[in-house]
Amino acid sequence: EPIPDFKKEFEYIEKGDLHLYYVSPHSLRRALDRGYKPVAKIKNQKDRYFLLTRGELPPEGEILVALPFLEAAGYALLGIDIERVKLVFVKDYEEALSLLKEGKVHASVMYNETWEEIDEKEKANLQIVESYIFESSHIFLGQPQLYDKLKDALLSLENIEEVKEEDIKKTLRLYDEFDRLLKLWSHLNIAKALEKSPQIGILIYKDKIVYANESACNMIGYKREELIGRHVLEVAEDLITESHRRIIKEALERALQDEKAPSFYGEVPFLRRDGNTLWALTFADGILYQGDYHRIALFIDITQRKRLERLYSLLRKINRVITKSLLEEELFESTCKALVEEMGLKFVWVGVPDLEGEKIKPAYHYGYEEGYLKELNISTREDLPSGRGPTGTAYRENRIMINPDTRALEEAAPWKGEMLKRGYLSSTAIPIRKGGKVAYILNLYAPEPLFFAEENREVLEEIKEDLEFALNRIEDMKQNIITLKTLENSSWILITDEGGKILYSNEGVSRISGYTKEELLGKKPSIFKSGYHSREFYEELWKTLLSGKTWHGKFINRRKDGQICHIEQTIYPIKLPDGSPRFVSVGLDVTKEVLLSSELEKLMLYDPLTGLLNAKSFYSKAEESLKGDKIFFLGIIDIHNFSSINGIYGIEIGDILLKEVGKKLKEEVEDKGIVSRIAADSFGILCGPLESEEDAIVLAEQIGRIFQSPFIVGKEQIPLSINMGITLYPKDGKGLKELLEKAGLALLEARRYGEGEIRFFEPTLERRIKDYLKAAELVEKAIKNGLFIFHYQPYFRTKDLSLAGVEALVRIKDFDGTLYSPKSFIDYLENSRYLSSFEEWAIKEIARRAQKWNIPVSINISAKTLKDEEFWDRFVKTCLRSPVNIEITERVFVESSKEILKLQEKLKICKNIRFTLDDFGTGYSSLAQITNLPVDLIKIDASFIRNLQENPKRKIIVKNVINLSKDLGIETLAEGVESQEELNLLKELDCTYVQGFLLSKPLPEEEIEKLLREKR
Repeated sequence: EPIPDFKKEFEYIEKGDLHLYYVSPHSLRRALDRGYKPVAKIKNQKDRYFLLTRGELPPEGEILVALPFLEAAGYALLGIDIERVKLVFVKDYEEALSLLKEGKVHASVMYNETWEEIDEKEKANLQIVESYIFESSHIFLGQPQLYDKLKDALLSLENIEEVKEEDIKKTLRLYDEFDRLLKLWSHLNIAKALEKSPQIGILIYKDKIVYANESACNMIGYKREELIGRHVLEVAEDLITESHRRIIKEALERALQDEKAPSFYGEVPFLRRDGNTLWALTFADGILYQGDYHRIALFIDITQRKRLERLYSLLRKINRVITKSLLEEELFESTCKALVEEMGLKFVWVGVPDLEGEKIKPAYHYGYEEGYLKELNISTREDLPSGRGPTGTAYRENRIMINPDTRALEEAAPWKGEMLKRGYLSSTAIPIRKGGKVAYILNLYAPEPLFFAEENREVLEEIKEDLEFALNRIEDMKQNIITLKTLENSSWILITDEGGKILYSNEGVSRISGYTKEELLGKKPSIFKSGYHSREFYEELWKTLLSGKTWHGKFINRRKDGQICHIEQTIYPIKLPDGSPRFVSVGLDVTKEVLLSSELEKLMLYDPLTGLLNAKSFYSKAEESLKGDKIFFLGIIDIHNFSSINGIYGIEIGDILLKEVGKKLKEEVEDKGIVSRIAADSFGILCGPLESEEDAIVLAEQIGRIFQSPFIVGKEQIPLSINMGITLYPKDGKGLKELLEKAGLALLEARRYGEGEIRFFEPTLERRIKDYLKAAELVEKAIKNGLFIFHYQPYFRTKDLSLAGVEALVRIKDFDGTLYSPKSFIDYLENSRYLSSFEEWAIKEIARRAQKWNIPVSINISAKTLKDEEFWDRFVKTCLRSPVNIEITERVFVESSKEILKLQEKLKICKNIRFTLDDFGTGYSSLAQITNLPVDLIKIDASFIRNLQENPKRKIIVKNVINLSKDLGIETLAEGVESQEELNLLKELDCTYVQGFLLSKPLPEEEIEKLLREKR
């Protein structure tokens, strides 16, 4: 059975199931090991292996050789430079020859029988390298149990002869010799790999250096010709740093005197040609080189590792300093000293920013300074060259700056020369933050280049973090000491050891807990345990403390008498000079604050008068409820004319009524929904989910019936009526905001129809929403583009019709000249975020006109603006010397009389400011109330003046208002005068001023100025 390739041959041998096997010398040993016995061989049959090429082999570089196996056939390689050979293993000799023909290899190993089968034409371009041709024979092997039969049968054949033991031994001997050759070849390849490795330097020497690989030259910075031929001790003088020079030279001298000197292994600092230090893991031993014994030194660059080790050592030194330092001065002084004395740094200094002088000033330093700090002039500014160095940049950018090699700095760098003069060959500037700002810059200088490098940044960042932590810790301790001294007798101060045993407690602990000092000493803080804290709470506390960090939080403790107390504590882990830990707990009794906080939270959620939800809580709960598609009822209730009730019965009675209203609404709603007092005399109701819209109608009727009977307060029976606007979710809106807007519109509609009216939102009210949106758009446009203007309606002295002043009436004038009256936008403006911007403009404009024209200018003030203290602060500054009349409506005067009195006190410094009661007669003031109103002028509403001469009752009212006001020293102004008869009658009644279209409509400012010129 033919065997296709050597791999298959090995498989057959391993199975051992062939009776007779004609084996090649390559497989002979393997078959013998499996138990096969040599039987016979073919007479004069020889196996020959030789090397084929297609011409000259390359003079340098690799020689690619194809072959199916290395044993035996490898002898054919001995005729070429074996150091340059790179083997390409193939399946068989045919594949090897194919690669040679294709030019994919430079040579191939060939077997004679395969060669004889090749066509002569194909052999034409191939040459046989005759040297080192290996000869052996194929042998018949058989299974031991069949040996005799196989031998007789084979020897009976022509050209078959018995195989001799010497033939077997010769073949095996040849293979043993080649195995030894392969071993040497393997060592050669290992040596070549080491020689070419860029990380391993190799020097070979006896008394002089005879070999240096390229990596060694690159690592120490010398050329090969600068090393070859030099005495090894002379080279050691140049290459080994002073710290290790004596030890290394002694080891070299011993090796030169004794070829069998022991090998050397260790970390050695080399001095490169450029002055930099190279740390290398070094191995030296004896070898046979070019026929004589020499020493070989192998060294691996570990410079980066050593630098990191030194930086981590530096970090450990700093951390030891940190643990012992209780003051910033101690921290930095000890750090500077330790880094120079223990870490071998050349110089260390700490700078602090001088913001006024725009400089970095030295605060602490240690080491070889030699006047360096006097030469320094480091600016904090980036635009100056002296501020663009490592220290200035580190300060500004809060970023560690690294100078790996001072020699490589630009020549223009102002600090380069001074650093080189002192041997500062590498440096770093580390910004240290305190309280959120860079407070210090730590500057480190090393006597060798590359001590600090970008690859070391991570360690430098740790140094930065540790020093910042130390500063914060020192600051905390300072505050703690201050706290301890300040609060010794009033606060909670407790000190325990590492096991939690109480070593000290102050009087504050005894006073708060009820335990005496004697009862506490030696116990653990668990004596105060209340059971309110989880196991995780205590685990997190101890985890924080044992990590060296400060813990802050609140303890709920149990006093000796069983009562609960709340202690806000900060626990500081502190190490004593001997290293033993202590835990200092500083606390405050916040029991009252916690209880007050609970009350405050209640105040934040509930209306203090009625106990109902306040507006914010109501809106929040409503938002949570209005989800899904269930029907909800949202109603806004406004008590009709409640301000007049306050005026008639007093605020105390008014408050009682509000409580009663809230109580009855809550009883009506019960658990079906929520009730809130959302404004002074307004309530909100949310009910649901409802079964149908008819349920909403029933609910509205039930709420209305609450107000059909008078409310009884003491002996008084007080009737109340309401208006209510209602929306339904989700029919009228998907969100609370939309529902509230529509409920507000429905409420406005209910008011329009009079007291007691209840209105559900209807789609027809959408028009109001559109008007609202239009007003919003108009106001926003006016604010952004400065489209607000004032028209001014004059008012005149009744006696001689001389100009007495003007009333400022706001308008919006669009780009196209369209003029919008307040009716279009004033309601939106007064409740919008633009109000303060408008007021800012308005008071400046009023003040400017009043000063320029030197006549009083009246301005209307809303109830919201009346309570805005910031507005009145701006008003005082702007209108201090301007004659301005502040007009406030009758209703606002009645509801906010206290605020107005307070405001008048504030405006005393403005000598020309007067207060006017606007629209008198439309609200709820009685004539008797005029005596209590803090006003300078009363404007009688136009509804009383219209056709005054035809209405005797109205004439009596106006006459009494004028006469009473005159007796009180209050001037009067009649609005809406439109006929000569009305003017004549007002003159007769001795009204102070008149205003109306009969005399002048509102005019733009240029018309007013024209009128002023005419009057003058």
